[in-house]
Amino acid sequence: MNEVSKFRLYLMRATYLLMLAGLAITVWPGVVRHALSVPLAEGVVSSLLAAVAVLAAVGLRYPLRMLPLLLFELLWKSIWLLAFALPLWRAGQMDAGTRESVFACLMGIVILPIAIPWRHVFASYFAGAAVLSRRSQTSMLKARTCDSPEGKKKRTAAESPGTARLLHSYQTLSGAKLGRRDPSAALSVPRAGGVTMWIRGLPWLVQSGST
Repeated sequence: MNEVSKFRLYLMRATYLLMLAGLAITVWPGVVRHALSVPLAEGVVSSLLAAVAVLAAVGLRYPLRMLPLLLFELLWKSIWLLAFALPLWRAGQMDAGTRESVFACLMGIVILPIAIPWRHVFASYFAGAAVLSRRSQTSMLKARTCDSPEGKKKRTAAESPGTARLLHSYQTLSGAKLGRRDPSAALSVPRAGGVTMWIRGLPWLVQSGST
């Protein structure tokens, strides 16, 4: 994962602080004190922005962990400007409230791309996801190979020495004891038996060497 410079971290904290201060002044008073006749859409938007302010406060302590909040802010502001504000501007129907919202969103469109560490975003959300996908595919292929009949035979042969391998090992060691002094044959114990079989064969090799 790419490291983020201290300057970028402080810039992210400054962005979180700006979001927190602006929403605390404009949104939270209406959340704390409001009339019962507030329209449904206005109440939903106020609650959503109040939650954004709380998460921005968390971002002051953990700027990278709350990075999705900055991405969310950039996305919804861009969507609103393109899908709603731009058609109103083309039709010449922008009122004072819409102009104020456009100005606030444009400020976010300018500040957020500067504050967001894009290299960290691509490394964490795109490159990291590709690596995890490749690892999961590799593990799935290994599991399918092990579950196949051939894989089970190979796994069984690798994990536990069979009777034929034990007999072959004893025949090899017996041949070395009876006088066939072929070091390569005496030491050609199958690897499946592991260190245990090799240690068990050491006394026979010593006895064969002494005779």
